[in-house]
Amino acid sequence: MPHGFVGDLQMDDALPFHQREWRVKRIAWGFFGLLLLVSLAGFLGSGPFSDATVQQDGLTVRYERYLRARRESELEITLRTAETGTVRLLVDQSLAERANIKSIVPAPKSVTANNGQLEHEFQSNAKETTIKIEFEPRKMGQLKVGLASPGSGKVQLQMWVHP
Repeated sequence: MPHGFVGDLQMDDALPFHQREWRVKRIAWGFFGLLLLVSLAGFLGSGPFSDATVQQDGLTVRYERYLRARRESELEITLRTAETGTVRLLVDQSLAERANIKSIVPAPKSVTANNGQLEHEFQSNAKETTIKIEFEPRKMGQLKVGLASPGSGKVQLQMWVHP
């Protein structure tokens, strides 16, 4: 390497090397800045782009599209019915197979397995019933869950589980 002088100091002149290093640093800072914005927006967990609501007839579901493995999440299901009494909610067994169900509030009166679905029966004294299912995904990947209620519609949820 050629030697140059800066004032009274003799230094190695490596300007091309430093320019490449600066370029790599600027690209890295841009990448990490973009990663920070993406995570704050909710693409890697909680945030405005992660929150979703789906509605079909009398069935409304609020959930997060982007989840973290081994971190609790919640499905908030609202059923609107014409009558009070018993309300039924059908949940694909894929939720129970791919996640740990922590709690269901209110507690169902009964749960039966039928054709790849779990049928939850709830007692309701109102024409609108809200059910919260807290769960914890076990592993990363895509998680598809179908929810239905006889007379209230059917929805298909698609969630992505990150490590």
